[in-house]
Amino acid sequence: MKSTITLFLFLSTFILSAQVNYEKGYIIDYTGKKIDCYIKNVDWSNNPSDIQYRLEENSEAITANQSTIKAFQIGSTLKYVIATVEVDQSLSQISKLSRSFGPNFQTETTFLRELVAGDASLYFYQNSNFRRFFYSIDNSEILPLVYKKYKLNNSTISENATYKKTLFDNLKCENITANSLRNVKYSQDDLVDLFSDYNVCKSGDNFVYQDKPSNGKLNVRTKLGVSFNQLEVKFDSGIIVEDLQSATFSEEIGPRFGLEVEYVLPFNKNKWSIFLEPTFLSYSSTADIRIERQVSTFEDTATIDYKVIELPLGFRHYMYLNDNSKLFINAAVVVSFDLSDDIEYRETNDLIISSGTTLLIGLGYDFNDRFSLEGRVYSNKDILSDYASYNGDLSSYGFVLGYRFL
Repeated sequence: MKSTITLFLFLSTFILSAQVNYEKGYIIDYTGKKIDCYIKNVDWSNNPSDIQYRLEENSEAITANQSTIKAFQIGSTLKYVIATVEVDQSLSQISKLSRSFGPNFQTETTFLRELVAGDASLYFYQNSNFRRFFYSIDNSEILPLVYKKYKLNNSTISENATYKKTLFDNLKCENITANSLRNVKYSQDDLVDLFSDYNVCKSGDNFVYQDKPSNGKLNVRTKLGVSFNQLEVKFDSGIIVEDLQSATFSEEIGPRFGLEVEYVLPFNKNKWSIFLEPTFLSYSSTADIRIERQVSTFEDTATIDYKVIELPLGFRHYMYLNDNSKLFINAAVVVSFDLSDDIEYRETNDLIISSGTTLLIGLGYDFNDRFSLEGRVYSNKDILSDYASYNGDLSSYGFVLGYRFL
């Protein structure tokens, strides 16, 4: 079983490292030279610190960062430019709001995502703590649009919406009024619309680099498969001479069936998901025991008819092969709810089953977002965890067919 787990871990690492998602684009170096290439698109949720690209589709990958390139673009929907800007570090969590009206600027040189290009350009910055917007007029210096919440006093939260005045001062056109700017939220949709309206009004020269956003998705699947199970009961010999010694139950195939509810997360091109899969499985086996002592020989027969509801809760990562096929890898914590009571002995006291939790990893293939086949392996679990002197070491691996009906 340990070798099986090692093989699964090796294959998982290999598949993840082998995954390729390079898309046609270009980089611009600091001499201003435009270099056509293939860029690894990881659908960044936060602004990247570096990228990987290939000069040819199958050539060696090259790493570039803010010191080697000043811009890169993938297709017509994603563009980043290097800029040295003032980034407000103010946090928006209520418990971390400051009492200062003004922004807490920190100078950073970073990749900014360009959202709108034209007479007025709009840029976006995001990290794990906050998101910020920046602007530039007629390709001049890139400056911040300031918005922050702050504590006016212990019971009152106020807003610094300086960005509205900045927009009023810089985006002057007949169809943009002070009244319309009052309703502009500090959000990507509102600001993209506003900058686009200004560019169209000003000269008609406007381009929006706005990829279609990912949406979360709920999938429900039936799961049917088989498990290969083997149990070894180990006893700490010598503590109580009358108790049983070790017993190895044969490996048997048991059925499993369940229902999986999966939520595909709305980022990173829908490559990540979380899932919950209530599953019933069973395992039946018998072991003959023979213990030779100095003055006697002890024989017995033990029987297990193990039935359990498992509840795996975990995450899944998809690796797309083409429009219809994808590989995936799972990892989950599995909580067990025992339906069987004990391991039965013919001559001596039965042992009460108490399964607890275990871990699983799985590798699978999905076709047409409808059918799936997966191999799974579990970490060994002690189904006699209530006993100090016994260990019921249950090992398990299996194969699961899935069909998505919702």
